[in-house]
Amino acid sequence: MTFMIPLQGDMVRLCKNLAKKRLEKERLNYELVRIDNCTRFMQRGFTILPGSRFESICSDVVPIAALIEAEQEQLTKQNEYTQ
Repeated sequence: MTFMIPLQGDMVRLCKNLAKKRLEKERLNYELVRIDNCTRFMQRGFTILPGSRFESICSDVVPIAALIEAEQEQLTKQNEYTQ
C-alpha cells in the first residue's frame, strides 16, 4: 500500500482552483450552446415534444417579446386591483 502526501499545499490549492474555474467555464459554454440551439429550433418552428424526457432542455428559453407581454399583463392586473 502506498501513501502520497503533497509537500506543497499551495500547488494543490492552485490546481483545485484551476480545475474549478475550468469546470465553471465548461458549464457556461454548455448553457450558452444549449440556449443557442433552443432558439434555433424555435426560429425554425420546432419545439421538443411536451411530456418527453427532454422537454425541460428548452423550458427556460423564452422570447423577450413574451416576457414583455407577460410583464405588461401583470402591471395591468395590478392597476385594476388598486383602482
